[in-house]
Order: sequence, then structure tokens, then C-alpha cells
Amino acid sequence: RDVVQECGTCHERLLDTYFETYHGKATQLGYGIAAKCSDCHTAHSMLPAKDSLSSVHKANLVQTCGACHTGANANFV
Repeated sequence: RDVVQECGTCHERLLDTYFETYHGKATQLGYGIAAKCSDCHTAHSMLPAKDSLSSVHKANLVQTCGACHTGANANFV
């Protein structure tokens, strides 16, 4: 859970929206294996969502989510 707070020190608005998501709510409840920032944004290649190379760019979300959610598709994301 510390990584979420660490990212949130600079990304306050995003921290708030993270806690509105399923993963954020699960994290707040203490569910340790819920996705944290670096799980989706990757630990070494954090690019803005608008960058087509970003793991969280809309064109890459199925693949990113599919890393943990087998069978993820466009409807899932």
C-alpha cells in the first residue's frame, strides 16, 4: 500500500481517482494483492496515458489488464 501513497505525494488528483476504482477500494480495505500504481503503469516505464507507448494508453489497456485478468477484452476495460 505504500507505493500508492508514494505516487500520491506528487499525483494527488490521481490518488483520489485511484481510490474510486475497484483496485483502490480493495487496497483501502487491506486486500494486499489488489493492483497498485506500478502494476498497471509498470515500475520502470511510467508514461502518461496519452503516450501511445504507455501501458495505460487506451490502445494498450486490454493487454495491460490481461496480464492479471485472463480473458480481459475491450468490454472489460
